[in-house]
Amino acid sequence: MKKSLFFAAFSLFASFASAQSFQDFVKLFPQEKLPFVPKVKVVSKEGFLPWDCYKFIPNAEAIAIAESRPVSFAPICSFKSKKCNVLIVQVEVGLKSKYLQMYVFEGNKFLRTRKLANNEVLMSKNILMN
Repeated sequence: MKKSLFFAAFSLFASFASAQSFQDFVKLFPQEKLPFVPKVKVVSKEGFLPWDCYKFIPNAEAIAIAESRPVSFAPICSFKSKKCNVLIVQVEVGLKSKYLQMYVFEGNKFLRTRKLANNEVLMSKNILMN
């Protein structure tokens, strides 16, 4: 029984942690449609992105240095348009601080990022213009 639980947990982790390309990384985010209202949520330990995915988050190291505390990233959602991919990530700093960060990519190329207000309504206009 313990072995089967271990292998089930290991296979789940292995499938979640297998983001070898940017396209694999984007697949870790649930697809949503606009307009959308992202919210900070409680994330279990298994809900965070594995370390090998941090290479796809352009300012992950800068956030960790600026906060000088452990930082974790959890996938919230993604949007696709004709021009870009938008990823919404929940950033958890230490044990208490949480906020949402939006990353905009054109193909694999990073364009911009910004913090989101909790319950901010996202529409195509404010994603592409901000």
